[in-house]
Amino acid sequence: MNRTIMICLVVLLVLGLSACAQTDSKAAAEQSAVPSAANRAEQNVLPESTEPPAPEMIDFEVNRYAVTAGAAAYLGGAEEQYKALVDAVCSKKETEPYTDEDAAKRAAEIFAETPYSAFADVTAQNGAFQITYNETGDADTFDTAVKELIEGCVYKDANELEKALLLYRTVAQNFTLQGADSTLYEALLEQRGSAADLAKVLTYLFVQNGISADRVSGMVGESERSWTAAELSGNRYHFDAAAEKHATDGHGLQYFGMSDEARSKAGSSAPYTVGEGSYAVQQDTLSTDTKFDAVFADVKDFTVDVYGHFVYLSTESSEDGYQNSIGTESFTAAVG
Repeated sequence: MNRTIMICLVVLLVLGLSACAQTDSKAAAEQSAVPSAANRAEQNVLPESTEPPAPEMIDFEVNRYAVTAGAAAYLGGAEEQYKALVDAVCSKKETEPYTDEDAAKRAAEIFAETPYSAFADVTAQNGAFQITYNETGDADTFDTAVKELIEGCVYKDANELEKALLLYRTVAQNFTLQGADSTLYEALLEQRGSAADLAKVLTYLFVQNGISADRVSGMVGESERSWTAAELSGNRYHFDAAAEKHATDGHGLQYFGMSDEARSKAGSSAPYTVGEGSYAVQQDTLSTDTKFDAVFADVKDFTVDVYGHFVYLSTESSEDGYQNSIGTESFTAAVG
């Protein structure tokens, strides 16, 4: 009897030890399956993105003396007098002397086209500019608005065509069309205006970014309208931000870089009046280069790649993807 009890106890002891061993083994296995805090942190680190970094925006400073191509030619030897007048107005001087009557008159005429004329009236008499200010605004307020607008849309690595595309889209898409004409100062600060105002703004922004441009006017159907004429790679084209606003809500390129032929098909044939006031010139031919016409004619959305120097085009909404692309450095043939 005692021997039987002893055998049972031994069997129970062996079974108990075996169960403990299995429990310890399972716990160890579970422990090894749970990473340490350091291992968890290491496992959660994602690989570095292979996507290119976001394009860097331009660091922009306003050139207060920048004028259109026609105005620059008209100023000629009066350029220094014009700069002195701009400096005087921007620093709130009430008079600024001059020695050349003809240069002073030219400078005053071109000054009237600048955004700063919105808050300062200038007359040239008795050897000095007489400057009268109003409460409309000041140069620093306007320059800050221009700087913020350009730095919000133009990339540092953008080439000439890419700058034109980005500025055109900003005006056509973000500015609101309203009937009454206003000043360039008001139109840019408020980002609203008539078709003529949008032409003023786009022309000004092109010039500020080193793109030779003028305002141009002509007949659109039965009405006289104005838009922008600008030079890209040595050729002039038509740019109509207000018409783009109507056609594609500013998302497309149907009125970007138009030739005279495309402009005529859109209901605006020659002659065109290029420039303002005393230096306005009527032209029967403005743009004979048609390279943008076919590829941009049906574009309803686009995006600019300043790394690869391509613009991706869509004839539908961007949700449907981009069906085509062109190189912006030499305007190469479509690759997609």
